[in-house]
Amino acid sequence: MNLNGIFPIIGRNGAGITTFLRIMATQLLPTEGSGDINDKDVVLEADRVTQEIAVVPYEARLLP
Repeated sequence: MNLNGIFPIIGRNGAGITTFLRIMATQLLPTEGSGDINDKDVVLEADRVTQEIAVVPYEARLLP
């Protein structure tokens, strides 16, 4: 996925969108496969990926 804009991710409930977004946002490790953002692996280069993305959750939560 190259980040040259805003991309909608659409699907039904239970389609795995939240899991996909959490993996791409480096908040969850994939059980198989891999994810890249701007040619950076979201697992191996998580620090660099998080500098290039923004995550805006739908629900506000307080971190412990």
